Amino acid sequence: MGFLSGEITVENKSPYKWTVCDNSQELLLINRYRTSHLVSSGKAVFGYFVPLTWGITFYIYVKYGHCSQKECYTKPDLWYKLNPKDDPHFIIRESGDQIHLDCNINYEEKKSTCPNYGKLEDEEQRRQAQHEHERRIEEQIKKEIKISQANERLKQKLILKSQEFHQQTHMIQQPLDIYTVERYEVAETEKEFIELMFSYEITEIEDSEEPLPDRMKCLQNEIMVDYCKKHNLSSSCMFSFDDAVGYDTLPLSDRLSVLEAVLQVVLEDNEDDCTHKLDRNFLFSVLEQLTDTHPSLAGKLLQNILYTDVQLSMQSKEILCQILFNNMWTPEEITDFMHNITDMDTEQVSSVLHTAQTYKLEYGTVFNALGTSNPLNMLQNHVDNERHCVHHSIVVSMMS
Repeated sequence: MGFLSGEITVENKSPYKWTVCDNSQELLLINRYRTSHLVSSGKAVFGYFVPLTWGITFYIYVKYGHCSQKECYTKPDLWYKLNPKDDPHFIIRESGDQIHLDCNINYEEKKSTCPNYGKLEDEEQRRQAQHEHERRIEEQIKKEIKISQANERLKQKLILKSQEFHQQTHMIQQPLDIYTVERYEVAETEKEFIELMFSYEITEIEDSEEPLPDRMKCLQNEIMVDYCKKHNLSSSCMFSFDDAVGYDTLPLSDRLSVLEAVLQVVLEDNEDDCTHKLDRNFLFSVLEQLTDTHPSLAGKLLQNILYTDVQLSMQSKEILCQILFNNMWTPEEITDFMHNITDMDTEQVSSVLHTAQTYKLEYGTVFNALGTSNPLNMLQNHVDNERHCVHHSIVVSMMS
C-alpha cells in the first residue's frame, strides 16, 4: 500500500494575529482539523502521511485574530483547496487595504484575498481616540466660557464700587495663577504689549485691574474664537495651539511673541483666502510667523503638529522633523508637502522622504516628483542623473 506524505507551511508576514486551521475530509470518515494561532512573523507547519487508497480532500483555512477552531473553518477569511504532496508554502502578507494569502503552487480553488481587518481596527481606534480628545476639549471650552462670563460680570460690578474699596476689588480680580516674573520684565513686556495693540488699533477696557498675563491671554482667546467662527474651524483649535507651544510654561516675553504671531495671522487675514479651512493650516500659518522671530517656539510647534497628524507614519514624522532642524526645507515647504500627499499611501510617503533626506534633495525637486504617477522613480532618476553629471565633471577635470 502506498502512502501520501507532505507538509503544509503557513507563514505570517503581516503585523497582525491570525488563526490557521487545516482540514482533511476523508471519503468515509469524519473530518479532521488541526489549529494554530500565528503572531506576526510566526509560522505553522502541518505534516501528512496517509494511505493513497483513502479518498481525502485537503483544505487550509485562515481567519483574522485569535478565534476558535470551529469559527476558523466555518467562517474563514481566506482558504485554499490543496494537495499536501506539493509541500505548499503559504504567506500571509499585507498590501494596503487588502490581505493576501500567497502560495508557491497555483491552486485554482481558493479565496486568496480579504479586507485588511487589522488596519481597519487600528483606524477605528484612532478615530475613537480623536473623538474622545475633541469631546474633552469641548467640555473644557464650555467650562472656560462659563468662568469667563462669570469673571466679566464680577469685573463690571467691581468697577462700579467706590474708590475706598479699590484695594479689595483689586485682590478679588487677581487671577488664580500667580506669575512669578520680575518687575522689570513685566514693565518692559507691558510697554511692548501696548505698542502692539496700538499698531493693530486694538483698544482695551479702561482702568483694567487684571494683571498683564491675563490681559494678553484674554485678547488672544477673543481673536482666536472669532477667527475660528469666521473660518468654520473647530473650537478645539485654540486649545490644540496652547498645548502645541506649551503656553502655560512660557515666560511672559515668549507669550507676547505668540500673541504677536497670532495677530499677524488673524488680523492680516485675506477675506477671500480659504487657506485655513483646516485647523492644521492655521497652526502652520502661526508657525511661519514664529520661524524668524522665535525659532525654538516654531520648532516646538511644528514637532507637535507633526506628531499629532494621523496621516503620517512615525518614520515620516521623524524624518520631517530632521529635515526642518537641518534647514533642508523651510516650514512653508513642509506645509506645502503635507498638502500634496493627502492621497498618497503612507509607505510611499515614507520612501519619498527617506530618499529626499538621504540625498539632501531640495523641495522643488520633490515637489515636481509629487506631480507624477511614480514620484519615487522620478526622484531616483534625478539622483542617478546628478551622479552621472558629477562623475563626468571629475573625468573632464582629470583629463584637462
